[in-house]
Amino acid sequence: IPGLQVLGEPEAHLVAMAIAPGYEDALDAFALGDALQAKGWFHDRQKPPDSLHSTVSAGNAPVIEEYLVDLQACVEAAAGTRLADRSTNYATLE
Repeated sequence: IPGLQVLGEPEAHLVAMAIAPGYEDALDAFALGDALQAKGWFHDRQKPPDSLHSTVSAGNAPVIEEYLVDLQACVEAAAGTRLADRSTNYATLE
């Protein structure tokens, strides 16, 4: 999805996504996370960089297409929104 990037090279079930270079002024990771949560998807906030942390397992397979549709819609809905709340609910990567 344009505007997003996966951090690192996940080999297991933990995935972190952030805003891709060049999209920082157009999209905010935490606004995206709030939009996803409003649709029932939960991600932990973490930083630096501002990113969303997910745990993915075989149990997610039946809903992955639904998730990707919602992710695309939330990227579009969150575009141009930057949250004042920069707090995290997960550990930092420092």
